[in-house]
Amino acid sequence: TLIILIILLNLVIAIMGDTFDRVQETQVSTMLQEYCRIIRENEFLISRKTLFKDSKYIIIVQPERAEGTSTSWEGKLNQLKRFLEESSKKHVFHLNRLEKKLERMIESGLEDKLKPLEEKINLKISALENRLQKSNKMFTTYPVKELLDTVADL
Repeated sequence: TLIILIILLNLVIAIMGDTFDRVQETQVSTMLQEYCRIIRENEFLISRKTLFKDSKYIIIVQPERAEGTSTSWEGKLNQLKRFLEESSKKHVFHLNRLEKKLERMIESGLEDKLKPLEEKINLKISALENRLQKSNKMFTTYPVKELLDTVADL
């Protein structure tokens, strides 16, 4: 009758929805605790001394963990959590890829736009250097004193 009550209780919890999902997360540990309680209750009914009176045994009780097993029913929250984790990983990967692509496009676009500007600036600089050289030649070919004397005579 205890098992039937537990099953009915699980049915009521399943109807509640999200609360049942939280209970399912702790299902395995709760089940093992119930097994331990049943074993402890049976210790009073059957004595080990009378059961193993003629035999010589060492009884060792150790916790055991089952790895890689899963229940057939997974809660809605677990499914939603897994879906969100997978989709966020996909989105992060996609965003990183787009970011790298955008950076490459920006770099190539800037290089294409800066090359003509750099050429124009270099042409203007060379033109200014030529003018500066011409003006330097002018000042060196005509002595300044003679120019001043010519201006003073006027």
